[in-house]
Amino acid sequence: MGNSHGDYTDAPTVVYPAAHGYEGSGPRRVRYNAAMSETCDSDAIGPLPRELPASAVTGRGWLGELFSRQESGLTGHPREMGFPFDGGLWAELLDNGKRQYPQYGEAWWPYEQSAYYLDGALRCGHYLGSSALLGRVRESVEHILKHRKSGGRLGPLNVEADAWPMVIFTRMLLEEYESSGDGRVIDALQGHYAAVYGDGSDLETMKLIGFAQRPVLHVENLCRLAELTGQSKYAALARRIYDKFAADNVGDAKTADSMRRGVVSGDHAVSYHEFLKLPAVLFHATGDESMLSAARGGFDMLERHHELADGLASGFECLSGNADDLVHETCNAGDFVLACGHMLRATGEVRWADKLEKAFFNAGLGSVSRDFRSHQYYSSPNQAILSNRSSHWNGNSDWGQYAFARMCYRPAHDTECCTGNVHRLAPAFAKRMFFFDSARDEITAALYAPCEARFTLSGGQALTLSERTEYPFGHRIEFCVGLSQPRDLRLRLRVPHWSGGYCLSLNGRCVDEGNAGGRFVLAEAKFRDGDCVLLELRPHVVIRRRPRSMSLEYGPLVFSLPIVADVRRATGGPKCSAEFPAYEHLPRSEWNYALPADLTPEQVDVVRRPKKGSPWDEDNSPLVLRVSGRRVVNWTLREGLYTPPIPDTLDLDGRPELLHLVPQASTLLRITEFPRGDF
Repeated sequence: MGNSHGDYTDAPTVVYPAAHGYEGSGPRRVRYNAAMSETCDSDAIGPLPRELPASAVTGRGWLGELFSRQESGLTGHPREMGFPFDGGLWAELLDNGKRQYPQYGEAWWPYEQSAYYLDGALRCGHYLGSSALLGRVRESVEHILKHRKSGGRLGPLNVEADAWPMVIFTRMLLEEYESSGDGRVIDALQGHYAAVYGDGSDLETMKLIGFAQRPVLHVENLCRLAELTGQSKYAALARRIYDKFAADNVGDAKTADSMRRGVVSGDHAVSYHEFLKLPAVLFHATGDESMLSAARGGFDMLERHHELADGLASGFECLSGNADDLVHETCNAGDFVLACGHMLRATGEVRWADKLEKAFFNAGLGSVSRDFRSHQYYSSPNQAILSNRSSHWNGNSDWGQYAFARMCYRPAHDTECCTGNVHRLAPAFAKRMFFFDSARDEITAALYAPCEARFTLSGGQALTLSERTEYPFGHRIEFCVGLSQPRDLRLRLRVPHWSGGYCLSLNGRCVDEGNAGGRFVLAEAKFRDGDCVLLELRPHVVIRRRPRSMSLEYGPLVFSLPIVADVRRATGGPKCSAEFPAYEHLPRSEWNYALPADLTPEQVDVVRRPKKGSPWDEDNSPLVLRVSGRRVVNWTLREGLYTPPIPDTLDLDGRPELLHLVPQASTLLRITEFPRGDF
């Protein structure tokens, strides 16, 4: 089979009238930075300015549809998820005894889980401009602001162990302040931290060990508070807290020293992902290069020892290696997106945007149903069956009997952390799309999706940037400018490492092109209303080989063989209803295929199909990869319930068949990591 890269031949021709652009308007200044190597961002653009508030961006196209489905799905119907989402959230006293799975859990759990929801719902509300979502979240905000604890401390009145839930709630409050400008919020946060830490002299008495390490994560919020208020004392306090944690936990894999030394972690995966970002946060706040090297070490460890084919580390509670039959927890998708975002901002390196979007587009969106009415607790690149008995990962624990359905798509699961976390996944991606330096009138577009972004330039002039693209399914990204009068602007656009080249055009004229990715290109010009900048990327098929398996990528998307399923709906039992059912998916089509061990990109066809509906929906993907495969006779469901590991020796049957692979996130049952067969 031949290889087809149809981005240019299939793209429509756009003709710009002379008055719209170059002709007769004098020379334009367009500059770009030096090329970066294919694997290293050696001349990265350096630390990035702040991101746009969520209220300054409106999703369009598939991104707007995704946020709309959140609102029409679980984000807009929290009662369907059961406790602790079915009442007043932080506007009431949450009693852990009301859990539908009351066999375990601590008093602070419902505040952690509902804080995840509130953080995601607030951001989603701003991206949509939804008064309903914002109103629901602000009921909890108002309650907490009006019912403060002694000394001005914020938090629930019936839980003393609230420091970790307050990390999540504070993240949400910081976004509310940035998006709404409500000065009461920033004042309350300063009062809260003054009450909690005082002058810092009591840090020696803090217990920052065991699960009580989680309050250390206030470091992230304190550094943000320092940035928003211009008060360096908060960053200094953050560093003191982190140093106290490091001194109390010498040898712990989550410390900067262990990350720097490459210590291989088997920690609780959510905890590791949360702590992973702190060195990057502290580097951005303090300039301490040792923190940056620590952050790199932590990410490199995850990539070498735990990363699965879809870009996310494994973890059935704890980090668990990179075998082809492993799963990852949905909580970690959101946390990894956040951590990559902090590295992107701290360094200005393309690598981190590449890693962020790969995890989001594949592992993240692949764990949520397309209508946003159900989600998985555990998901995997390979999932040939999703039954109420197929999640065997925690079966040996004392609570594992409740966890066997964790791979099923359900409105909520036996432990509610992923159920809360799934709401902030897409908002965490959207938050890192634009970085803006208002003093220099410089915009960095680091992630791509159809949207409209609004900026206030130096001097107060308003700018609207309309992004028109089918990315990640298409690879043409166009930004059109809305301005009341001409203005000098700097617009940086990311060229991912996977791109074999690019062309940068201004109003229809190519002004820069290159034959490699891994860089930011800079368009600098006196822009006028209606001007358009177009970036065209050149993806190619990439084959990732592992000791026993291989996977296929095209651009930022990982491709999977979709498995036709018999679907069983469940409306009885806890946390599901007729409108928001739980599902089992049982395989009805053949799934156990191998790909040729010596497969080359030239043997993979890239097929473009006409657009219909949302590109993430099943059967709607505009991109399909066609490749030959053969069925593996001795690769069958384990005990009829579990997706098995790839056999050491393959028993191949029949002639090669033509397989049609689609993006992982447009599947439910799927095979993404294929055995490597000799044929």
